[in-house]
Parts: sequence; C-alpha cells; structure tokens
Amino acid sequence: MAQYLRDACTLFNEVDTNVTEVSNLSKVCKMYFNILVLFFEQNVNVTVWTVANATPYHASLLFSKYKVGYGIISLQTKESKHSGIKSDLTLTNRSRSTGGLGKWWQMMRVNYVRAFYLPEHQPMPSSYISHFQSRLPPFFDKPNCCKCGSERNEAGTCTVCEECAEILVCAKDQKLTDGLLRILKPVL
Repeated sequence: MAQYLRDACTLFNEVDTNVTEVSNLSKVCKMYFNILVLFFEQNVNVTVWTVANATPYHASLLFSKYKVGYGIISLQTKESKHSGIKSDLTLTNRSRSTGGLGKWWQMMRVNYVRAFYLPEHQPMPSSYISHFQSRLPPFFDKPNCCKCGSERNEAGTCTVCEECAEILVCAKDQKLTDGLLRILKPVL
C-alpha cells in the first residue's frame, strides 16, 4: 500500500508528463485505495477517496486540456496567491469592515480579477517554473534491488513481492481470495 502511495505521489507531482503516466496514475491510485479498503476499511476517509478518485480525474482533465501534469498545481502557487491577497487586504482601510465592502468582498474581487479579467484582457504565456524535484529512494541506485527495496534472488525476483502477489490479486479483483484468507486466519 505504501509503495502504491509513493508511486502515486511521484506521478501526480510531475509537471511534464504524458498519456502513459496519466493512465498509470489512475491505476496506481485505484490499487492503493483497493488495498486500503480490503485490509483497513475503518481507516478509509475523504482524503483516501480523494487520492483514489479525484486526483486522477483532475490530473487527466488538466493533461487533456493543457498538456501539463498535476504538479503544476503546487503549494507554492497557492501560497503566493494567498500572500498576494493578504497584502491587498492590508492596503485598504475597509479591510475590517463587515459590510458590502469588507474582506470577503475584497477577496472575491481580487480572485475574479486574477482568475478571469486579466487572462481575458491581457493574455500572457505562463511563467510558472516548477521547483519540485522528484527524489528516488537510495536503494534505486543498486541494480540488484527490487522497487520495494529488497534484494532480488538469483532468479531476478524479490521474495517480498512474490509473497505479496496474493494481495495484489485481491486488490485487482476487489475481494479477498480463499488463499489470502487461509494466510490471514490463525492456525488452530
């Protein structure tokens, strides 16, 4: 489950992406969700559902419309937007007013001007530069290591991933198999 979440984070934080990576994001997120539902059903919440469903959906929309990855929507852009709004609100005497010209009205006006008016009346190419650098775990440098971090045997397979094959079958089928139930049940 952690490997799928790691792979999903790597895929949805990319700015330059392609169709294959966008479709892989959907598969990886769905597998993460299915494994979590099978074994930790009580821990499924809105955040888990969002990672599994909303993130791949919006990533595919963003790619189909603008040909960029979901990583373009970063905390840096949100933070710069909020700091800009905050500086705009502190410049006026009416920022503490609760009437029609209060903070809420000012914030919505600033959002409208930045999101709709300026792009329509003054179109400019995007100047956003992503600062995200995807980092691979240190064991990826070793040629005899699996993607889970375990060493591969002589046959080129990893015993940990071989043992997890039954879990992956359950996640793909979205139900527990008899073989996995036998593994999980205690021996009497």
